[in-house]
Amino acid sequence: MDYESWPENGCTLAEARERVADRLPRFETPDGVHVHSPNQNAIRQPENIEADFLSHMTNRRLMAYGRSDHLEAPRRLITSHIWSTLSKIDWERSSAEQDQPGGVAFFELRIFPILLAPCRADLIAGYSLSEAFKKFQERNNLISRIRARIGSGPLLRAWRG
Repeated sequence: MDYESWPENGCTLAEARERVADRLPRFETPDGVHVHSPNQNAIRQPENIEADFLSHMTNRRLMAYGRSDHLEAPRRLITSHIWSTLSKIDWERSSAEQDQPGGVAFFELRIFPILLAPCRADLIAGYSLSEAFKKFQERNNLISRIRARIGSGPLLRAWRG
């Protein structure tokens, strides 16, 4: 797959979900371990790209900005802990809301990897560049594709420290 940079203004929910989808087949062994290659006792599991995407949101590998309450409101950062409370997600309209009286709703959501987020300096404050890279991007498909293209040459070794 060719490398495609993340849009400067972020992605919609549907676009971001597709960008980070883990399309490798999953298998589960009898003891509940998830693996990507079958063995004699493993059972193939269905893809669950929505759950995978939400895991990226709650684990701070991706960050979201959205308008709360109305479409004219300024976009604001939606913290990672909020994602576990958003039960109504409209992937195509890029909106999400809490399904409860007085629950918050977010519209025109834009998604960014944490290191490309508009307030990335605040989000990674206290981490060295190397620590931030390891913590927030190590499992990101984007980094895997970059690594595949540039290999382990001097540029990557220098960058990783």
